[in-house]
Parts: sequence; C-alpha cells; structure tokens
Amino acid sequence: HHWVEWPLDTLTADVAALRKPLEALGETGQVRPFPEPLAHALPSDTLVLETSGLIYIDSSGADAMLALLQSGISPQDEMIQRGLKYLRGLPPEQTYTVGLQTMVFCLAGQPEDAPRIKANVAWLERSMVKNPNLAGWSYTADGGLPDNSNTQYALLGLHEALVAGQQVSPDKLRAIRQFFLQSQQRDGGWTYRGGGFTTMTMTTAGLCNLLICGMDLQTGKAILQADGSALNCGLYDEIRPVRQALDWIGTNFPGRMNREATRRLHHVFYALYGVERAGRLTGQRFFGGHDWYRVGSKYLVEQQRQDGSWGY
Repeated sequence: HHWVEWPLDTLTADVAALRKPLEALGETGQVRPFPEPLAHALPSDTLVLETSGLIYIDSSGADAMLALLQSGISPQDEMIQRGLKYLRGLPPEQTYTVGLQTMVFCLAGQPEDAPRIKANVAWLERSMVKNPNLAGWSYTADGGLPDNSNTQYALLGLHEALVAGQQVSPDKLRAIRQFFLQSQQRDGGWTYRGGGFTTMTMTTAGLCNLLICGMDLQTGKAILQADGSALNCGLYDEIRPVRQALDWIGTNFPGRMNREATRRLHHVFYALYGVERAGRLTGQRFFGGHDWYRVGSKYLVEQQRQDGSWGY
C-alpha cells in the first residue's frame, strides 16, 4: 500500500476554490471568537485564526493548514509559520486536534517540532482504549468509549509520525488492526462503533484504519532470500477485508452528486474526504467505475458559496 498524489489538472478551478475562502480579512495575527451571526451555529470553542491577511476556521486551524500544505504551500510561507506558532501553543487534549496537529507538524518538517511530534505520539498511545469489545480512541484521554471516527484521525497522526521517524508501538497497531478485522460488517463496511448501519464515512474510515495499521506493521516484514526473492512478500491479513470494503464503496459511491446521492452519503463533505483518503491509500482512481476525484471535485467547486465557504 502507498500514498498516491493526484495532480490538480482535472479541474483547474480546484486551486482557486481552495484559496478563495482564505481571502484577507485583516492582518492581525490574532485568534478571536467566530463573528456573529454564525457563532450560534458553531461549537463554543470554534475559532477564527487570522494570519498574514488570510483566515481559516476550525477549533484548531490544523485541518486548514493541512489542506494548504498538501496543496503545495511552502512551510516557510508567513501564513503557515504563523499557524504553526498557534498550533505549538495547543496542549494535547482532543483526539481530532492532536491527530491533525501531528500531521501538520510532520508535513511542515520544522526541526523544532520533533519533540512535539514525539509528545503527541506518547499522548495518543496513552489515550488509546482497548477492551474485549472495542479498541481505538474517543474524543479525549478520559477513557470514554472509542469510535471509528476519532480512531482514524489518531491513526493518521501516528502514521505521519512514523514516516517522520518517530517510534510508534507495534502492539497498539496490532490491537487496532485486529479490532477492524473483527468488526467489519458482513456487507464489507463498518459502522460508527460496531452497531447500527454501515455508512460511507465509517467504511472509508475502517478501510483506511486497516490499511494504515497493515502498512505500518509490514515495514521490514519481507525477508530477502539469497536468490533475490522476498519471503512473506504479499502475505497480508488485510487482503480479503480490503477487497470487501472496496466492493462496498464501489457499490455505494455515486456517479453523480445529485440530491439523492448527497442524502445517501449523509455527511457529504466528511464522506468525500473519506473517499479521497481511501483512493490515495489504495491507489484507486475509480470506485464502482466512477472517477472519485472528478465527481468529488466537481461537486465541491459547484457547492462553494459566493463568500468562498462551504456548509450544509
């Protein structure tokens, strides 16, 4: 398994669409509460981070920084540097934020953040929950019930930390992999926490969690023989479950993003993000015969509001 980067040549509007919601609102470099009249519709800890004439909105700002770094913005860009300064002041408290923060630190590649990456890995390893029926991460480190959504962000952070040279407990990865092998539904998908119905968001999360654990655990598994062949190469426990998950996604991913398609995807933006991750991790450009990148990009560009934002 490997990451696959798709060039932004399918829809030329992509880059402009990404930049548009980051238009200047000032150069204060300050964090302030989200302005009225939208504040009532957002969590109380949602912040607007204004940096270098650009603005991004999140309870941490890490997801916006991650998008910018992956789109090619230099880590040395003043906006990214201001954002890193802000993220460095956030203590590890929320799983989503810690996972995203870790990914940003790893992708930005600033030497001074190596201790923060190591500390985040330690926090994630400590906060992982494992009991006879569930394994993974909850919203915080308080030992609450884990769910597959928080777990995927924890694993994404751990994966980037491993790629960046940090040590990650193989025992933790094995426990998570075993849980996802056992919790896959008969239809090939996954649910939020083992019960309920299969969804696109949780199936892409389950698939990616399984792939990440398997990929990180396979490092060094193949043993080179004297004749140049590799013992254990291609022997992966995940092959059949991955195929079943890909079949489910292919059956349920729409070829056109009409009203019925968005209803079935339920949380449409989250679902499309999951499809993108699954496509990159598996190297698949097509799900069910549909070009997921073109379908998703076309929908996102069409749904962007006049002020540059997206929302339900």
